Amino acid sequence: MLELARASSHCDQNFFKGWVIAGIEVSINGPASKYTNELVLKNKHRCVMLVQGFDNDGRLQKQLKIVLILPRKIGQDNINLEIISGELIGEHIFTAEEINAYTNFVGDENTLHSQPRPIVPGILLLSWLQQITAAKFLHWKARFLQPVYAGELLQVYEQQEMFVGYVNGLKVFTVNKID
Repeated sequence: MLELARASSHCDQNFFKGWVIAGIEVSINGPASKYTNELVLKNKHRCVMLVQGFDNDGRLQKQLKIVLILPRKIGQDNINLEIISGELIGEHIFTAEEINAYTNFVGDENTLHSQPRPIVPGILLLSWLQQITAAKFLHWKARFLQPVYAGELLQVYEQQEMFVGYVNGLKVFTVNKID
């Protein structure tokens, strides 16, 4: 997944400063050696980026579709606490150092990830989830509802065909397993 993230950073970094990921769909079917990156939608408030990885025979093996938005206001407006259900599959507190190592590795220059209280990049969250579930091949569709900040305890629960992430009882993301 990190190769897809690295390929996604080959874009106009200045244009995307301050944007946040609203959703991601990712498929990994096998190893890839060549990556492409294309903006399939670009306007003042919303962009859709498509990153694809192909094997040596030109077959599509990995795909990452990222929906980016300019936030109106980052914060905890419209908080909806709910009863947490499912099986706890992992907990993690991301550190500023982890976030910095990730952004340096993939080339992500978004200032939201380098501020005094950095936001955890969405693809870093998914990469961590891929590691704790040991998913080698996957097709996931993620929605990011609230930011996760460095230093916050993230808890992920498995509920039927999805993963749900919570911070302090607040649902912060959902990942649906497709296929």
